[in-house]
Amino acid sequence: MNHTSIIGNAWLGGAQVVPVRIRIEQGRISSVERGVYQSDSVDTLVLSSDEILLPGFHDAHLHLITGGLQMAQIEFSGARTVDAILERISDYISKNKPAQGQWIQGHGIEQTEVTITRTDLDRATADYPFFTWTHDLHSAVANSKALVEARVDGLIKNPEGGTFERGGDGKLNGVLREKAAIFVADQIPEPTEHEFREAFLRAQLHALARNYLRQRKRPPRLARCLPERWRFC
Repeated sequence: MNHTSIIGNAWLGGAQVVPVRIRIEQGRISSVERGVYQSDSVDTLVLSSDEILLPGFHDAHLHLITGGLQMAQIEFSGARTVDAILERISDYISKNKPAQGQWIQGHGIEQTEVTITRTDLDRATADYPFFTWTHDLHSAVANSKALVEARVDGLIKNPEGGTFERGGDGKLNGVLREKAAIFVADQIPEPTEHEFREAFLRAQLHALARNYLRQRKRPPRLARCLPERWRFC
């Protein structure tokens, strides 16, 4: 049913909710009237006493596709030991069964809580190149296979503004700082058009469930693979 008005409690800013009647014309709010009203039409939606009408969120800066892609990766928040991290990786591999050699990615490593290196990661990811961002997105950790795929070896020099960390033995330990992390991340294959579509839909459902109604614009790289009817609005 297309409602022409809504009656009930609404949050309009401030500390309290207030009773209102909202008039709707052609799918848009035409007026907001404060006060207690009775329904005067079958087209009026009357909210119950425990319902509150809230405005939708319109985000001017939203990394929608990045978020959608991350939702398909391993989330490490709360994993504060090496064993906890490796367990999440093993669970992901067991559930998703990635093809041998396929990149596995993650995010959210709490580097202030746990220190993990490529040799730790190799225990769970010997058959896959693995790369994960830390929680602040300024550092990352990669396993040995990922460093090989990215052509990073013991002779590599630190890029300006970045560091390939080394252990006490002078060998690369897989910890990547700033531009070094970006260097390795750039070697990961771009998502396919199908993966972009799935990431968009995944993020869209997540956002709509939380009342986010609009983002500023679609990322240009999606124009070729997203039908117009999937515009996020």
